[in-house]
Amino acid sequence: MNSSFIKLNAKQQLIKCHFKCFLVSILPYVTIVLFGVMNYYFYILLINSTFDYLGLKSSYAVYFRASLFTLSVCLSITCYGLVRFLTNNFFYLKSQNNKMTYFLSVKKIKLKKYLTFITAEILKLFLCIAWISLYYSPFMAVSLTLYSYSLSDDFTFNIGLTLLIGDFILFIIGSIFLYITLKRYSMTSAIIFSSDEKDSLKIIEKSIEIMDGKSLKYSLFNISFWGWLLSCVLIIPTIYVLPYKLMARYSYYNFSTRKIEQETAPQKPIIFYIQRRKEV
Repeated sequence: MNSSFIKLNAKQQLIKCHFKCFLVSILPYVTIVLFGVMNYYFYILLINSTFDYLGLKSSYAVYFRASLFTLSVCLSITCYGLVRFLTNNFFYLKSQNNKMTYFLSVKKIKLKKYLTFITAEILKLFLCIAWISLYYSPFMAVSLTLYSYSLSDDFTFNIGLTLLIGDFILFIIGSIFLYITLKRYSMTSAIIFSSDEKDSLKIIEKSIEIMDGKSLKYSLFNISFWGWLLSCVLIIPTIYVLPYKLMARYSYYNFSTRKIEQETAPQKPIIFYIQRRKEV
């Protein structure tokens, strides 16, 4: 699979609509910032409210504040998930049809797909926690050993330095394996958008099946964007990078599932036969 060809296809899908796609791609970030600010001021409002007009005792007011704030955070996360779902759905449809608009993509949305998307994301979160526990367990064990050893009377600099270096190496190795492993679940959203499957477990299994033998290549494919992502610190490159990165993800899925033909029909070489003219 030619990653350069996939990136070129992603760029072609963004021709003449790059800025519009940027506005869509930035929606989840704008949403989480707005809800973060809103919850901050809502928290301050709750702290300063006594709820005397409701006739609540001070002991019950604490629980009432906690309940309201928890409800606010849950609603914020739900709204953020919806915006992220709509954004990803738009880029998937855009990767299939260059003329797709955001409002047209919203009309194609079904509530069942959103519920499946949320369920799959929750399952992926638990899987992520499980893999973190597995890959970072050697690092944590050595860290605890180093901490206990540093408190002992037999502590020496050389042994402590050796444990510290070994701990750092284990952390790097665990991070690499974790990054590659989690890429197995990276196609779940595309599968949700492209099929009528409602079982989140089967969707995750399908993603693992698609990425079987490709997790390392896809990890390297994503790493190739790190330079672009670092350039986003300058803010202006974000206009180019965000839609390009999202479109490239779904272009990769399209090529992985052969939704777009990668190979063109081979052209036969033209052979010229030169025949010497016979003299009469």
